[in-house]
Amino acid sequence: METLLYIGLCNAVLATLFALLAAAVSLVVRRPALCHSLWLLVFLKLITPPLYHVSIPALATVTELTVEETMLETPSVTGENASVLSAPELPALLQTSPSSQTAPQPRPISFSWQQVVALAWLTGAVLWWSMALSRTLRFQCLLQHAQPAPEELRTLSGQLARRMGLTCCPEIWLLPGPVSPLLWALGRVPRLLLPAGLWARLTAEQRASLVVHELAHLRRRDHWIRRLELVVLGLYWWHPVVWWARQRLQDAEEECCDAWVTWALPEAGPAYATALLETVAFLSEVRATVPLGASGGGQARHLRRRVTMILNGTTSRKLHVLAFGGVLALAAVLLPLAPGSAEPPGEVLVKPRPEAKNPREEAKKSSVQDKGDPALKTTTTGSADAKAIMSNWNAEHAAEYAAKLAEQIEQARDEAELMEANLEVKRALLEAAERAVTQAHQQLQRSEQLRKQGAISEGEYQVAVQKVQDSETQLRIKRAELREPEVRLMQAKRRLARLEQTAKEQRSTDNTTTKSKASSVDSLRRPNPATALGEEADRLRRLERQLEAMQKELDALRRELRPKGKGGADPTKLPGVAEERTGR
Repeated sequence: METLLYIGLCNAVLATLFALLAAAVSLVVRRPALCHSLWLLVFLKLITPPLYHVSIPALATVTELTVEETMLETPSVTGENASVLSAPELPALLQTSPSSQTAPQPRPISFSWQQVVALAWLTGAVLWWSMALSRTLRFQCLLQHAQPAPEELRTLSGQLARRMGLTCCPEIWLLPGPVSPLLWALGRVPRLLLPAGLWARLTAEQRASLVVHELAHLRRRDHWIRRLELVVLGLYWWHPVVWWARQRLQDAEEECCDAWVTWALPEAGPAYATALLETVAFLSEVRATVPLGASGGGQARHLRRRVTMILNGTTSRKLHVLAFGGVLALAAVLLPLAPGSAEPPGEVLVKPRPEAKNPREEAKKSSVQDKGDPALKTTTTGSADAKAIMSNWNAEHAAEYAAKLAEQIEQARDEAELMEANLEVKRALLEAAERAVTQAHQQLQRSEQLRKQGAISEGEYQVAVQKVQDSETQLRIKRAELREPEVRLMQAKRRLARLEQTAKEQRSTDNTTTKSKASSVDSLRRPNPATALGEEADRLRRLERQLEAMQKELDALRRELRPKGKGGADPTKLPGVAEERTGR
């Protein structure tokens, strides 16, 4: 529901902008076909779903939060500042312990503003379509009093329909009431309805011009636009721009049909203008309007301008080819458009403010100040439970933050490796371009010598010069292309260094916290003299065993040095060995 509401509101805003554009063009360009196409785009935008979004990139921001905020909102844990809750938060935590939990209270039923707006929107749409259906049914009841047109009128209508390019002529009926001449196409077959009272006042030429006007509505497929209006007006009944666009769209339709009349009956301009005046005078006796879903020519808006255009006879009945292509291009670009949300920031660093105080010290101060207050006994007795709960919370979030940080570091390393590979490729291409430049210069020198000798022509020499210039151009291009991966690699390395420094600081902080806790635990333990004496005796026995093993290795080496022959000297009688034995 919220998604449909968002799409509807976005379409309403963009349709308003399109309507302003169409109004500006209508003031400058006096071409009914072009204005009609632009106003039709307004209606199409209101029912076109967004197919692509235009996102606005957001800059990376650095958010600074206090220590109290980072403890409960951010996954990072910094030192001892996040080890315990602040003093004002401990009673609330202890009240939610299992020993003091109470039965959960039922939540009151609440509605968001999106739900309220969507419900009101849907209710208004249903009411409007119900009203449109009732009016259509009443008009259908009025059609029961219609009489078929005489044979001469049907013959005239058939001839005019063929002149306008219609394959078949619609049925023609005469109504007894004061109804505007109109084309009724909401049923199965389009019908042309003419008032009998007005028909008796007109001449033959005036009658033909009115018939051509209504046939022009059928030729232009305006009855399909009436069906589109029924859908859009029901969906956006609350939007005033829709009603304004509907009025301007119908005015442009009437002017386009007037242009069709002057084209089909070039000599009937004055007669057609008189027929319009007679129609307005006929309908002025009672308040008669064109029913919903019908296209009629009895509207009196902009009558002076319409009569002027009819008498001049210079209005084009169709859209120019270039204008048609421009309207199609505008529709292809703007109809599926929707405003996009901003992209998420690239990196958000959360760090405590320097002026933030240690909540442990604040808690100690508050406990010392309120030591004699009996109201804080619950906090004092339950401090161990609060510390245990907060310690578990910090450990979980610290592990989660460390995992995310490790993942970011791995991604940064992969990106740096990819940049290095890309850089190697660019460097290889640059070396190839340098070799090509060297070869081109060598070829140019040979060509210059051959030209002096008359072995080659001037054209072949110019080819060698052009080859040198092309190779130098390619070399400059490769050098410029090399600059981009170098910059991206430096950026990736800087980002990797920042992440590794952050991870190092996090590990040092965790080690410091762990050592402080271990030292506090060891300080509470008393040393055992018997245990220390036993450990020293074990260490001496290990040293004696190592000394015996070294002595055995030394004896084995001496036996290996003793010669195997009879005439050899005894190694035990050598000076060095004898002195060693004497010393021993």
